[in-house]
Amino acid sequence: MLGLIDRIYTYFRIRNKPEKIEVIPKIIKGSDNKEVSFYFVPSVVSSSHLGNGIIRMGENSIIHTIPSRELVHEDPAETVNNLQRIYNPAADLMQEYISQGYRINLIGVSLGNVLTIRAASEVVKWQLNKLVSIAGG
Repeated sequence: MLGLIDRIYTYFRIRNKPEKIEVIPKIIKGSDNKEVSFYFVPSVVSSSHLGNGIIRMGENSIIHTIPSRELVHEDPAETVNNLQRIYNPAADLMQEYISQGYRINLIGVSLGNVLTIRAASEVVKWQLNKLVSIAGG
């Protein structure tokens, strides 16, 4: 029964994809220890009813909620374009923090790993403090 419900839910989510995907990051100002964490996580992690176990409250955090089902497209080039719409503004924001002397923590879960690993290799370089990559089941 749950499998049928999931298939129906997935069908309507895929069928009713928005034309343009926008991910507006949630910015949490915390302690001023010159460290900021960028999270690229699915909505189930960023808005969990069980608490935000991997999102460290009380610290400077930028949380990008990744709508995986809306991002992934049957055309791989479109999927890449959708990921770019999230990555480019996030990379600019990381550069801004780096220019202010902040060290960067990158946390990626599921599809967010793609953005996290790319940012670690291209943007952050020597200012990377921590890199956490969690692949879902």
